Order: sequence, then C-alpha cells, then structure tokens
Amino acid sequence: MKTNILNISLLITMVFQLPLFAQNNNQQDFFNAIETNDTKRIKEMVIANPALVDSSLTTSQYLTSHTYFPIHLAIMRSSAETIIFLIDLGADFSRVYSRSALMSHTSKTSLELLIEYRNRDFLELIIPSVNVSAKAITSSIYLAYELQKYDIVEYLLEIAPDYLLPKSEK
Repeated sequence: MKTNILNISLLITMVFQLPLFAQNNNQQDFFNAIETNDTKRIKEMVIANPALVDSSLTTSQYLTSHTYFPIHLAIMRSSAETIIFLIDLGADFSRVYSRSALMSHTSKTSLELLIEYRNRDFLELIIPSVNVSAKAITSSIYLAYELQKYDIVEYLLEIAPDYLLPKSEK
C-alpha cells in the first residue's frame, strides 16, 4: 500500500511538472532563436506564446547565476535588427539584467548593456526605438565615459537636450 501511494505521488508530480518542462524547452528554443538572429522563428514563437517576449531566463554555472530577458540576450549577442524586432514585438526595454556571484550582485539596464557591449552605431539605431528616461541618459554618459567609449559619450551628449530640457527650452 505504501509503495502504491509513493508511485501515485511520483506520477502526479511528474504530470504536473510536464508543462513546466515543455515551457522551459520552448523558452530555451526562443532564446536560441534570438541568439541566431532567426527573426522568422522568433515571430512564430511570439505569435504562439506572446509571454515569451518578456520571459526571464536564469542560468547558473558554478557559483554565478545570470537572470536575463530576451532583450538582454539580443543586446549581447544579436543584430540591431533583432533587437528592434523584439522591441516592436513588445519586449520591455526597461527590464534589468542581473548577475549574482558568491559575494556580489550586479544589475544593469538594457541601455547600460548596449553601452557596454555595443558601439555608437548600435545606439543610434536603438535609442530612437525605445522610451529612455532623462536619468538613464545622464547615468549612461558617465558609464560610457568610464568605459572610455568617447564616441558614445559624444552621441549621448548630442541627444541629451531632447531628454533633459523641457519642451519649451529646446
């Protein structure tokens, strides 16, 4: 009797976890499509499951874990077209990437990732497509300067008045 209850309990646990495994495989396929710039596959998957466009994925290796969203993977590894495509599909540019290690935690905005991983040309293509706050522009100028990406500093200073000044002063 005890064995039957254990087997039934195990079976119930497996049945209820199947959709979770399927969703994780679907999510992993979605992230793979982003990494390979497969916009056709990305669109098909988002039409079938719109929640994928803002789903988070956490990976762990050794004592470090990364939590990122599709927009972050696209910023780090895809083309500008894929990034804009995700934004057009509804990806939230304000999502925050996080990395946790043994004794530290780092968070970065999508704009900070753009500055860290990409160049001015990328920013010029992406920034007009997203809603960026004045505070984000200001802190990004400092980040670009720290990273010695002076062409990005120059670009951010060029567009800063559009974000920082009241419309009447432009």
